[in-house]
Amino acid sequence: MTIADLISIIDQKREVLPPSDLEWFEREIGSRLPEDYRQFLLSCGGGDLNSEVTLSGRDCGAVSSFLGLEDLDRRLLQGYDLRSGTLTAVTLPVPMLPVAYTESGDPICFCLDHIAPGAVYLIDHDCGGLDVRKWERGRSEIDAEFRVAESFTDFVGRLSQMANDK
Repeated sequence: MTIADLISIIDQKREVLPPSDLEWFEREIGSRLPEDYRQFLLSCGGGDLNSEVTLSGRDCGAVSSFLGLEDLDRRLLQGYDLRSGTLTAVTLPVPMLPVAYTESGDPICFCLDHIAPGAVYLIDHDCGGLDVRKWERGRSEIDAEFRVAESFTDFVGRLSQMANDK
């Protein structure tokens, strides 16, 4: 699947915001987003998928929604701190930005640190993904369990639309 294919099956709930809003968001989080994801945000307001889409090689259920820039702005207003990777009582090992969700509510996140900028992680709560004790392991163990792609383009390329959906 390509990014254009993905955008074509998203029921967009919000308007696409202008580049100036994206630049403001990046200043707020202290990090420039990967270029492929920036282009996605400038083309798509986010929303639910109108087709069943799964991630090849992972048993995580269907990917159900992608966040647009307005959704990301709301996360900042709700207290999500990307600099510390903290949302309420959950602390992730590195700064991550939720960009999509599976049908069971597992966040799909971008890594925003200097080690793996733009890498995509599926934080599977059934595997203890939101259990802080899981994050006490080494980075290589965390990468092996939760990292699913090296970039947004790579992640989208691993998505498969079910054959009976149109």
